[in-house]
Amino acid sequence: MAEALQLLCCDSYQMPPGETFEPYSMRPDWEQVEIITSGFGVYLVDGREVKASPGSSFWFGDGTSIEAIADREEPYSFLCICFSSSKHYHPGETLRFEWENLESCRDFCRQAEAAYRQNLMPKELLCQYFYSRLLWEAECWRYRKLVSPCQPDALQLTIKYLERHYRKPVNLEHLASVAGISVSLLHNLFRRYLNTSPFAYVQNLRMNQARHLLANTRTPIKELVEQVGISDLKNFYTYFKRNTGMTPKEFRMQMRKGA
Repeated sequence: MAEALQLLCCDSYQMPPGETFEPYSMRPDWEQVEIITSGFGVYLVDGREVKASPGSSFWFGDGTSIEAIADREEPYSFLCICFSSSKHYHPGETLRFEWENLESCRDFCRQAEAAYRQNLMPKELLCQYFYSRLLWEAECWRYRKLVSPCQPDALQLTIKYLERHYRKPVNLEHLASVAGISVSLLHNLFRRYLNTSPFAYVQNLRMNQARHLLANTRTPIKELVEQVGISDLKNFYTYFKRNTGMTPKEFRMQMRKGA
């Protein structure tokens, strides 16, 4: 844990389509964490391009440079949390990590910004909680990389494709061609590495996005369901209630109470 730790800011931002985040270097006594909550983009990390999608996080340390480009079709939004510290968690480098659960990531971002903006508790307490939670997620990501088998390139290609095209109908033959493998092998990869099927994976992406829109927009539910690629409203209500214990309307009302 860093010494003399102070919370400087906790704010969300929406990047304009195709916008370039002009490069700048972190101050020696600052640390900044950027958590992608929606959309897509590319960060330049140590001279290489790293794709950013919901759940991706970038922890910038002492003297590191920040540079990013937003996607032209779906530019990313992110929560920026900045600390002042005399001792850094990872000095002189940029750490990229992924949250294990996207909904947990979005819940944290929404609650963190609300608590900061509304002064719901002392800044010192928020600072310790934010830093500890981010440190936990970063270390969990390191651990998962150590103990989990590396996903084959074909599976990674399919996942990245689905993250961008989950609104469209799922065609297994097309997915297999994207990955350059057979349909049966595609099924086997999803079962072996993700313990799910391609269809269930897409459905989960859609439901996560639906929860995000319910919590953060006033879009009518019927329109929202169409936006995330779900064609049957009745099935959506059934699936949503089974997985959350609430109707979409109840979920939206609860999220607004906690905001």
